[in-house]
Amino acid sequence: MVKKMKEQRKGLLAVSLGTSCKDAEKKSINSIEHCFQEAFPERKIYRAFSSERIRSIIKERQGFDYPNIGMAME
Repeated sequence: MVKKMKEQRKGLLAVSLGTSCKDAEKKSINSIEHCFQEAFPERKIYRAFSSERIRSIIKERQGFDYPNIGMAME
């Protein structure tokens, strides 16, 4: 029996604790991801936040659920 392999996504996963402050996100996380994109233009940049507390705050305030590391790797 042949198993179907998952489609592999080629990209970079940018993992951080996260932040609920938009200004801090812009100055740090977005800036680093921009550098990744310039260094590896052929790759898609994926983001994951490791702090469940930060993810919860963002979801509550903004309605957006950033993935954690496990979710992003699926």
